Amino acid sequence: MVECLWECVRDAGPPPPMPAGTIVVAPQALSVSVDVRPDSMLVGGADDWIAITVRVRNDGGTPVVVRTPRAWGDLDLRSFGFRASAERVAERYDEFMVDSSVIRFAPGEEKRWRMDVRARTFGAGRVSVRGVYVGQPSALAAFTVLP
Repeated sequence: MVECLWECVRDAGPPPPMPAGTIVVAPQALSVSVDVRPDSMLVGGADDWIAITVRVRNDGGTPVVVRTPRAWGDLDLRSFGFRASAERVAERYDEFMVDSSVIRFAPGEEKRWRMDVRARTFGAGRVSVRGVYVGQPSALAAFTVLP
């Protein structure tokens, strides 16, 4: 995996201007959902990965930019993430915003973010998962880790 974050963003230059008519919205104005695949997994196998995909969609007919809770450039500004909890374990992950493309949506545009997590992290049992986008949670999804 190659990661260059800030250097790559700086090298790419500024994003294109937003189209006329773009409105600023709260994260709650977008549809946030989470998908977990597969929905059950044997713990301890060599390939016991669960894919958590968070989807965010602008269902409106106009372009939007999402209002963030912190000033742009704040190093703690977060975009996509998830919260997962089982009987004895809770995990969370948040992706930091490295450029404004993560908060700009065309009409009908959907952005996806995926994170693979080891099932064995949670032990046997049911695991509840919420996707998160700029603090806005999705409905619950779940998967089962089989002994």
